[in-house]
Amino acid sequence: MRPVLLPLALAIATVSTAGSLYYSEVAGYLPCEMCWYQR
Repeated sequence: MRPVLLPLALAIATVSTAGSLYYSEVAGYLPCEMCWYQR
C-alpha cells in the first residue's frame, strides 16, 4: 500500500463526517439513515 493512501482515506472520511455533521447540526437538515450509521 502506498504511504499516501492511508492519510488520503483519513482525510476523505473526516471531511465526509464533518460535512454530515454540519448539514444536520448547523444547516438544520435531517440526516439520512445511512448518515446515522456512519456516525
